[in-house]
Amino acid sequence: MPRKPKISSPLRELRLALGQTQKEFAAELKLSCPWIQALELGQKLMPDGLCDDIELKFGIKPGSLKQKQGVPVVWLFEEATVGILPKQISEPILKDLRKLRGQPRERLRYQISRWKKM
Repeated sequence: MPRKPKISSPLRELRLALGQTQKEFAAELKLSCPWIQALELGQKLMPDGLCDDIELKFGIKPGSLKQKQGVPVVWLFEEATVGILPKQISEPILKDLRKLRGQPRERLRYQISRWKKM
C-alpha cells in the first residue's frame, strides 16, 4: 500500500479531484509517474511550463499549483467571479458551489468539470 504524504500538495489534490491514479494523471500530462510523485511530495519544483499546461487544461491558477500544500484554485468558478455573470448563469453555479463549501475536493471536481465544458 502506498504511503500517505504528510502534506497534500495542490497537484495531488487536483489529481484526486479528477479521480486519477498517478499513472493515469502522468499519462494525461505526458509525464512519467515518478516525476508526478516527486512533484506531489515536494521533491521537485513545479516548472512554469507544466503550470501553464495545467492552467489551460483544467483552469487552475498557476500560482496555486506552486504552493507547498492546499487545494488549487480554479480561475473562473470561484464565488466572487461567478457573481459577476448574468443572473440566469450565475445562480445555479453559485447554488452548487455553496453546497460544496465543506468539501474542497468535490468542489474542485465541480469547478474543473465546468471549466472543461467551456
